[in-house]
Amino acid sequence: MLSTERFASGRDVCGTGAGWGGGEERAHLKRLYEETGSPPLRRLAASPGAGGRLSKSTIGNILNGKHPTLEQLTALLAAFGASRKTTVGMLAAYRRILAKLEPPAVYPCDIVERDENEREALHAQEEARRRYRGVEPEPELGWTTSSCATKGGGAAAAGDAGRQPQ
Repeated sequence: MLSTERFASGRDVCGTGAGWGGGEERAHLKRLYEETGSPPLRRLAASPGAGGRLSKSTIGNILNGKHPTLEQLTALLAAFGASRKTTVGMLAAYRRILAKLEPPAVYPCDIVERDENEREALHAQEEARRRYRGVEPEPELGWTTSSCATKGGGAAAAGDAGRQPQ
């Protein structure tokens, strides 16, 4: 009959979490298939365990590495005649694999940082084009609010700067 010990915990089935069909998960399903005597896929699809939820092409795709849905995996295990212990272990492994497939969350600052980096790269490209064409770079305005405040601030200070003391 089917060997259930290695599937009981689901630890072996989960593997490295590289995704379904990454090798180990598919190997365990193939092993189950071989332990059932490698019946024709058409007979597995017509079995009472599959309950009309699987076609022979779907079974073939899953055995060759296509990511099954939870319902497909459950039906396939039932078609193999897997024990309850094996089914529970495989489904637990399936859920752990799915949990690892989610991309990391993106935080709002990351979006802003990417935009700033893009803008800086475009600015650097534009400066390189200008230098290549012989166009002088535009002078940067080094104005800050603190420098305006220390010089007496505003237009009155700018107007007085050109006058001679009397």
